[in-house]
Amino acid sequence: MLSIEDKKWIEQLIQNPWQKLRDQVLDDEEKSPYDDLISVQGGCSLLVNDKSVHLVDVGVNIKESLRAIWYYVNKFQKPLTCIFLSHKQAETQHFLEHYKYLENHDPERFNFQIVCHQKNRNLAMKGTFYGLVQNEEFIKLDGRSYFLAKAPGHSQRGDHMVIMEMKHKILFFGTLLQPQGESYEYCTFVT
Repeated sequence: MLSIEDKKWIEQLIQNPWQKLRDQVLDDEEKSPYDDLISVQGGCSLLVNDKSVHLVDVGVNIKESLRAIWYYVNKFQKPLTCIFLSHKQAETQHFLEHYKYLENHDPERFNFQIVCHQKNRNLAMKGTFYGLVQNEEFIKLDGRSYFLAKAPGHSQRGDHMVIMEMKHKILFFGTLLQPQGESYEYCTFVT
């Protein structure tokens, strides 16, 4: 559940003109070779479709990532309709609560489904969910095709998946280091 401080921060983000975020967001943006792919500092990427945007992972700095997503959703005047998660990290649930709070305040711009490994179904928080059940499959969302496949990852949870965007053949793989040693949590080297 979001703290009062987090809710206030999101409400301030919503109330201020999104154009004021331009310099801050663009200074942090990583350059991409594709016009429809935006690599946002903080560990997430946006894919811009004809009528929507898709987010790959929620980032590692929620304020930085959410600020950028808010900016682009408004700039392009396209709703966020999908969030792909390569795997669950300790902060993923908390970060998704920020997106859900935005969805409750502005469902026209934030009306998304969660696409992730079936083991992470609870991350959808009663929202729309698409879970990877098979080892690999193709899906099409908002006119964009994706290839999803289960991956070994770096934890015993076994909830990792890779996402390949088929138009540009871009592979999003999250954290896929395969540790070697006594266990996933206690390893002596990485392959």
